Amino acid sequence: MIKKAIIKFFQSHKETELDFSSGVNVITGASDQGKSAIAKALSWANFSRPSGTDYESTFKKENEVTEVTEVFESGEYITRRRNGILLNDYLTHDNGEDDPLEALRKGVPNEINDITKLKDYNIQKQHDSYFLLEETPGDVAKKFNNCAGIDIIDIVRKKINKAISKVSLRVSDSEDIIYELKNKLKKFTKMSKKESLFNKLETNILERDSKRKERTSLIALSGKIEFLEEEIEGIETWLKIEKDIKEIMSESRTLENEVLERDKVEKERRKILLIDDEITMSDYKDFKNINEIIEIVNELEIYIEESESLVGGKKEELNILYKELGSCPTCGQKITPELMIGREHA
Repeated sequence: MIKKAIIKFFQSHKETELDFSSGVNVITGASDQGKSAIAKALSWANFSRPSGTDYESTFKKENEVTEVTEVFESGEYITRRRNGILLNDYLTHDNGEDDPLEALRKGVPNEINDITKLKDYNIQKQHDSYFLLEETPGDVAKKFNNCAGIDIIDIVRKKINKAISKVSLRVSDSEDIIYELKNKLKKFTKMSKKESLFNKLETNILERDSKRKERTSLIALSGKIEFLEEEIEGIETWLKIEKDIKEIMSESRTLENEVLERDKVEKERRKILLIDDEITMSDYKDFKNINEIIEIVNELEIYIEESESLVGGKKEELNILYKELGSCPTCGQKITPELMIGREHA
């Protein structure tokens, strides 16, 4: 129950303070004296009606605040404040200046309802219908139920009926769906035969995939076989010329040995020539033998030159074979110009 109300800058009230008695309070007076403004101010504080800012006094300054304070018999209080768009909140004994409650666009915060415990019919304006006197018996019963707190029964009953209606509608819809599904199922009576065909098709697909894998494996194997055949063909080519190469290598080594022998003979000839220069008149008796040796040496030189020419030809033939083969048939080393015969190829 409201014990006291203080109204500031609300319509025609600059600062009005009212004390209420227990029970019913009636405000009377001449017209245009602010009676309706008091009812509006109490309604604004308790129910956030009217909305907007039209109720703010036209004579208040920019920094002045429209506010309504209500003190209750319990000792608790609320203060509703508004200053254009800058301020719109509630103060209580638990929520002071440092922690105000923000006003809602519709309705009021639960903390305020817990303090006021007021309903619309607790504040009657001049042109409102008379409380209960103009109501239908049903509406009167509802208000009494609301006052007694037993309207919860009607609320629960309405919710239950609404839930039953929703469930009934869903059941009806479900029955229709079941009926439609049953009709659709009739089209699948020959499904067993089709299922057999599907199973057979699935088996054929699996077999096809298996055959594809086998084909892929065979293609890969065929590629490997072609590669091996090319290698075998190359080896066979090597085998065909291997005998010729061995013969050439043998002749080459023989000629190289003969060249070495020639070099040795040449060294000996040079020594003989040096010795020949040192021969005295007393050694002319051996001159004939020396001339014979020289003739033998000259014959050897001719033979060596012929052998060198033959070796050069054989080397040239061997180098031509190396170029064709690309690598050495004995060691497998790749043949380059630096490794040709006559360039210390090992």
